[in-house]
Amino acid sequence: MKKNVLTGALAARGYIHFFRDPIGCMRTLHRERGKLVALGPIAFGEPTKLHVLAVGPEFNRQVLGDPARFRTTGQFIHGPKDSAQRRIRFGLTRMNGPQHKQQRQLILPPFHKKAVASYHDLIVELAREVISQWTPGRRDVYADMRAVTLRIASAVLFGHKASDAYRIAHLLDIWARRNFSGPVWFFPVNIPGTPYHRLLKHAERVEREILGLVEKRRRDSSDRTDVLSLLIRARDDENRGMSDTELVGQATILFGASFETTASTLTWTVFLLAQHPAIIDQLMDELDRVLGGNAPTRDQL
Repeated sequence: MKKNVLTGALAARGYIHFFRDPIGCMRTLHRERGKLVALGPIAFGEPTKLHVLAVGPEFNRQVLGDPARFRTTGQFIHGPKDSAQRRIRFGLTRMNGPQHKQQRQLILPPFHKKAVASYHDLIVELAREVISQWTPGRRDVYADMRAVTLRIASAVLFGHKASDAYRIAHLLDIWARRNFSGPVWFFPVNIPGTPYHRLLKHAERVEREILGLVEKRRRDSSDRTDVLSLLIRARDDENRGMSDTELVGQATILFGASFETTASTLTWTVFLLAQHPAIIDQLMDELDRVLGGNAPTRDQL
């Protein structure tokens, strides 16, 4: 493994490559160095630890199956102690031990099969709403998939009719992208005018917006079914609910899990279909035969 730890100038070039083209960087490292390769610390600022690329099921099994040895901290950049940046990045995937177990219990109900099925009609409505605005011609598939997924994620998580739901989702999208900005990682200095300072200020705005929506939900006694409302009402076996800080952290990580991953999956799906015309023909024939121009029902899915 030692020969596969890149340090100094090699590590710096690796990080620059990663921020410019994450997939290209990982493919290059895998091709040139093998399944296990690490980028070492650089001279200034984050990252200060090894960042390891481990490819294959055997490494997945080790890392994900041994929580006592591999403790999660999350990949987003840390903020100063007691900052909004730290609080909003502290969701389920960055928790360990008893806290993870308790929060997982509270988060599960909105994602049971029956609950997920209840979002079907809303997702169909929103997808049609966004797609109806598309026009034929050359299009940016990634931008299109992000647009439809952002609309759906904001409604499912924060409420379909909530005027501030889409705004919060948009702010979270900006926050996530700023966390992976090269200037933020390489110059994490909190002085006015720096990208890192702007990230911290943006995190404060995100936290205020989510807390404001939480307060609205608590004042509103109606039986809302968006995920945030369900999390506010959730109780564990000892009748404990989530604190405001936990609600902010969980809302943030659930947004990232629902939005970015789905947008990427849809983009790659369309991209791969575009390279295989025969498969597209089969798919369109099936859609015409089964759906007849209508949206899919739950049973058809």
